[in-house]
Amino acid sequence: MMPFELLPEAALEIREGIEYFDKEPPGKGVEFREAVYETIAFLRRFPKIGRARSCGARTRRVSGFEYMIAYEIFDSFIYVDRPNEVIVVAFAHDHRKPGYWKKRLK
Repeated sequence: MMPFELLPEAALEIREGIEYFDKEPPGKGVEFREAVYETIAFLRRFPKIGRARSCGARTRRVSGFEYMIAYEIFDSFIYVDRPNEVIVVAFAHDHRKPGYWKKRLK
């Protein structure tokens, strides 16, 4: 499994999403939290599965919700000064403020 890092902004967005769904019908917050963590675990196992974007990042939808995870992959074979890792740059709603997270890319 590839190591990963959550940018502070992405971690905050995930917390806000969890808080929002905790106010929804009973169990929705737990379901949302599990879907987010399952998506991150999946990306760590299969980092290239996400949709490649022209900006160099990749995105993967959170199953069952209108949210996606935007991330970058660093491969030490290409980036010799960096370890292999997945960096989650954003956790974004599919239709609100498209592309706002691109300024966070390295």
